[in-house]
Amino acid sequence: MESNFCFRKALILGIISFLVFLTGCVVVNSSSQSPGLSDDAVNPLYENRLEVSFSEREQLLDFIVIADAQYPNNGTKQDGIFSDIFAFAKEAGYIYALSDNGVMLETDSWSITAYRNLDNRGFNFLYTVSDHQFFYYPSYLRTDQRDLSIEADISTCLKTYFPDYPRPDNWKEHDRITDCYFADWAFEGTSIQCIVEQGIVGKDEDQHEYYKLYACYDHMLLTLWGWGTYDTALLSRLALEKVTLPSEKEAQDRIDAREKADSEAAAAAEEEARLGTPQELKFVPTQEELLTFMAMVYEKTYPAEGDRGQGLLSPLVGAVRAEGYLLLPYMDGEPAEPTEGYCTACSLHIFDMPACSVEGFHAGKDNKLYAYFVRYPSTEEAELLMQGIETFKQSRQGHTVNLKTWKDSGFIKDYREVTFTLNGEEQTGFATVCESSTKLEFFYDGKLITLTCAEEGADSFDLSLFEHLTLEKVPLPE
Repeated sequence: MESNFCFRKALILGIISFLVFLTGCVVVNSSSQSPGLSDDAVNPLYENRLEVSFSEREQLLDFIVIADAQYPNNGTKQDGIFSDIFAFAKEAGYIYALSDNGVMLETDSWSITAYRNLDNRGFNFLYTVSDHQFFYYPSYLRTDQRDLSIEADISTCLKTYFPDYPRPDNWKEHDRITDCYFADWAFEGTSIQCIVEQGIVGKDEDQHEYYKLYACYDHMLLTLWGWGTYDTALLSRLALEKVTLPSEKEAQDRIDAREKADSEAAAAAEEEARLGTPQELKFVPTQEELLTFMAMVYEKTYPAEGDRGQGLLSPLVGAVRAEGYLLLPYMDGEPAEPTEGYCTACSLHIFDMPACSVEGFHAGKDNKLYAYFVRYPSTEEAELLMQGIETFKQSRQGHTVNLKTWKDSGFIKDYREVTFTLNGEEQTGFATVCESSTKLEFFYDGKLITLTCAEEGADSFDLSLFEHLTLEKVPLPE
């Protein structure tokens, strides 16, 4: 259920915030190699922990190779907090990520983390496998802990260097721990002994199960952490993957390229803001005026010679004129006029398709407020739509809601396939229900049609609308 998904994400963020409060930290999200610290970084309350996050794996690798050992160099006790991580990673020449059945796992949160007053120093990646989210922490052991003889024995490792951690021989002494046992992590000819810790956090009705998995490997303490009961199927899918560090030249070249791209994007955004929004829309109050506009506009120069929106309506106008009509909504044989809105011609709309609309007309037995959109797909998009709306939507690779993704949206109450009768013919579409609106999408007459209704607390799209609504091919005026 989407509610559980959203709750889980919120709970994770809540735990992180709680840890930040306890230890004092600064967390820096960065899209470039040289992240700047917030003003809070100089506050003594934030001296114990530092985390720098990147949206791409390459950015983290380049940071490890290029950053100064005394980073962040801002005159606080945080200076040099990453020095051991940099040294150990460069000595090895790689870091450990995870793969799922042979495919490298990706995330938009590649973080490097260190605590000044704790032994934790390493990385923090938030992964998702089959809709299950978990954190993966590969942490470097201190120099005095890097004894190869203990790496095969996680229990001895924890007992010697992390005595406060639960183990199978003492977990009953720990409050809130419900189980602790050994497990084997086997992949590609490698077998690592692990300890699985199962416990509970929270109080009363707000109690939640969690699991942690520990392993010692290659001078590192590896930790997996997630909500719920540990599933052995998860570990059977995962394998450690060595991600090789780049050379200094390769890292610097990539950093320079990113900084150049960021600079160019910032300059382009500044220019966009200066010039303003291209005038690619046409608003008219009636269907008749929309028809007249589509028939008469000189689309190559609309809205004006030299305007940034010049020519943007050409694809839409060309498609409409090639057919010679607009497909418009009628109620009981009369045009559905936008008494509380307008009609539009738009160069691009949802799914990047040219579109016309009639927005703000009343219809149905309860006189609800509707909006109608008719979108003109490209040849490739039309071929996918003819195979089915779901086929088309799933081809959008996560850019729109479909049967596989709607429960994860966090705001959709229901999404399902429906059938209805339009113009005397049975049609199939997909209905979306949100808290304050409903929507129906279907493919008709070679076009993607959308009807939306502003209504609170509905359980479904009101298909009785089609007892009165028809779509008419209205010819363009001569």
